Amino acid sequence: MDLPFYKLALVRNLITRIIEENPKIEELKSWNISSDVREDLCSLSEEELIDLINDTQYITNRNLSKEEILEIKNKLSILCR
Repeated sequence: MDLPFYKLALVRNLITRIIEENPKIEELKSWNISSDVREDLCSLSEEELIDLINDTQYITNRNLSKEEILEIKNKLSILCR
């Protein structure tokens, strides 16, 4: 991942919020997410995004299934469209 630490932290905060709140896609689209965070999120490859979700699940003290990780990745990918 080529993002600086502080930018990565902002993306990780978004992932944490999604893990904790589990929003529906419509609700997620209405969140006020800065264009900088969206740009940083969208600059990640699919593999980097999954790795970041995996890392973040431990920070949130959750044990996500593969399906949940893919669901979160898909929700984040929608923000890049």
